[in-house]
Amino acid sequence: TQDRIVHRTLDLRPEQYLDATKIEEGKRRLLGSRIFAAPGIETFGPRITIQPESSDYPGYRDVLVEVEETNTSRIGFGASVSSDLGLAGTVELTSWNFDLFDTPDSFSEFIRGRAFRGAGQNFTLLLSPGTQTSVYSLEISDPHAFDTDYSLGGSAYYRQRLFRQYDEDRIGARFRVGRRFGTQWVGAIGVRAESINISNIDNNAPTDLYDVEGDSIITGLSGTLTRTTVDNRFRPTTGTRTELGVEQVGVFGDDYDFTKLTAEHTVFVPIDEDYLGRRTVLSLKVGSAWIPQDDEAPIFERLYLGGRSFRAFDFRGIGPRGIKNNTGTLGDDHIGGDFSFFAGIELEKPLWKDILAGVVFIDSGTVSDDLSFDEYRVSAGLG
Repeated sequence: TQDRIVHRTLDLRPEQYLDATKIEEGKRRLLGSRIFAAPGIETFGPRITIQPESSDYPGYRDVLVEVEETNTSRIGFGASVSSDLGLAGTVELTSWNFDLFDTPDSFSEFIRGRAFRGAGQNFTLLLSPGTQTSVYSLEISDPHAFDTDYSLGGSAYYRQRLFRQYDEDRIGARFRVGRRFGTQWVGAIGVRAESINISNIDNNAPTDLYDVEGDSIITGLSGTLTRTTVDNRFRPTTGTRTELGVEQVGVFGDDYDFTKLTAEHTVFVPIDEDYLGRRTVLSLKVGSAWIPQDDEAPIFERLYLGGRSFRAFDFRGIGPRGIKNNTGTLGDDHIGGDFSFFAGIELEKPLWKDILAGVVFIDSGTVSDDLSFDEYRVSAGLG
């Protein structure tokens, strides 16, 4: 791992006043990078030590940073079953200390994992064929591009979803440029281009599907602003996360042109801690999205809730229903809306190590054609 990875992770610089709180924050951020080992039986974890003052440089202290590298790549083989996605197999190669320009000098170096490592980039190759949903994607990003406060990321993907009444194929690419402002704020601009094919539509499917049958080309330009104070981005136990977003979308061939506005705020509150240091956490989440233009978004770009996004309801099982193509009557299939709102609360308690936890939740919200809360839904459950 290159030493610049440590330098850019810490908020300590020459000629600054020494701040003890920044040292503690630095230890947390080094651990959060997942590049360096956590404290354990055989590892000491990140250590930051203030050195004695030198008589040659009165008023100055050096700071010694000691870290141990840990495993930063993995290959996983698995299978999953989900009410949202069906049955799927997965092969995933992931690295969060990737170096695109560290090419191997030999095949042996590549096999031993001594290549493409050390620059703190993120790399994911996913192959996931399934009965209902298949995903094949390649993604790479650099959170500190060229050792600056800017980040760069891109992905290419192919997704196939076999819905009950039609098939949807998406092939596309995304590119994102972000910038950090201090330690809490991040702004980003993204672009996407997708080719979407809607086929094999049932005769009794909603008429909205027949409006977009065949191929459509989508382009989108988006901007997001995020503020994060959570203690761990993977499993937060305290802090808040707020994100505001806007995307301008055009669908060529179908003459759709619309804007998506999104806002989301989540709070994490620790309410208990056991003798192993595991926290019971209460989280509260509020989110909303709105497409101001009426009837401008095609069915595959509308707003949906249900399944993982709103538990106890079917996947995309909330919101307006469509008109059947064969009878012209109101059917049972949900076709999405132009406005969505979600508010939920969840209590999570660790049960076994960091692998198993129990949750109690209440989810609530709605999806509608306009700014309306008339069809508000609520669910509660255990998990």
